[in-house]
Amino acid sequence: MFARFAARVLAEIGFQENQYEAHPTALRALAIGRIASTPGNHDRDG
Repeated sequence: MFARFAARVLAEIGFQENQYEAHPTALRALAIGRIASTPGNHDRDG
């Protein structure tokens, strides 16, 4: 198990539903993917 790894998240924004929520917006993760490099492809940022 890695302590850190590069990933990308596809998320939608949700708005505050009542006054008790701490922040006016929230992100709901729809998809998450780990970025893995292939052999010989070391020019990517991640």
